[in-house]
Amino acid sequence: MIKRTISTEMLDPVVYALLPTGEADIYLRKNVASFTDEIGDIYYCADEAYMRGKLSLYEIETDFDGAFALASAWGNEAPKSRLSAEERIAALEEEKELLSQQLVDTQIALCELYEMLGE
Repeated sequence: MIKRTISTEMLDPVVYALLPTGEADIYLRKNVASFTDEIGDIYYCADEAYMRGKLSLYEIETDFDGAFALASAWGNEAPKSRLSAEERIAALEEEKELLSQQLVDTQIALCELYEMLGE
């Protein structure tokens, strides 16, 4: 299903969100255009198709028109979530651990940088 989407931010042609299941939520946009309303605010609009599947980002970029046709025929709107509560919690906990480690790594790098600058 194709729908028209409007945003105050520039719309990317491909939004690819990999899920813990190995599938991805895939939003594909064509005919991206901008327009200005009567008070001067800029908006962006596009034809958007959504699908959930196992297509890789490489496959999409290699054959965007084919992927867009596939997403257009998919026929479903983006689901709120097909994961169970336990799966969502597990995914969030995994992401939290990754972000915590990134924070620690960043703090260590900053300390090392401050030490180098202080010498």
